[in-house]
Amino acid sequence: MPRNAFELILMALNEWVDIYEDCRDWEILSAGENFGDILLHNGQKLCSLGKLSLEEYAQTMLETYAGISLMVSPHPSYPPLEMSTFGIKTITNFYANKDLADFNENIVSLKNCSATTIAETLKRICEEYSGQGIPRINSKYANKTSEFDDIPSEIANELKDKYDL
Repeated sequence: MPRNAFELILMALNEWVDIYEDCRDWEILSAGENFGDILLHNGQKLCSLGKLSLEEYAQTMLETYAGISLMVSPHPSYPPLEMSTFGIKTITNFYANKDLADFNENIVSLKNCSATTIAETLKRICEEYSGQGIPRINSKYANKTSEFDDIPSEIANELKDKYDL
């Protein structure tokens, strides 16, 4: 879980329950790793759902408004893309050359990824809650294409032109 900055998320959630007086109106869930529920400040808890089936995962996404998905690596991370596509206001982090901010309007990509910044961002998102998230389909992502798909052919064409191949 170090790769997903789980300890940082726990610190942020503890700060969030300290600064957000309506935190008890929210259920805090974690999907993926299976662990016991974790007691947070003010009697709140992080409930572990463990590994979910695709159907359970999709249903959880449809019922979720805000989420946090961090990555301590420049490797692309699919959960924030999936979460934001389902309409979840998704807090993620900028890392080196990876910034998901342009993926859709549901992504909040933090350059300063401290527990305090995450907690304050989550508080703002929760205060903006109006009843449900709005799905934001990134058609290239949904259709399994990417803005990077044309790069190999563009590079090949440049090399052909430059070296008369």
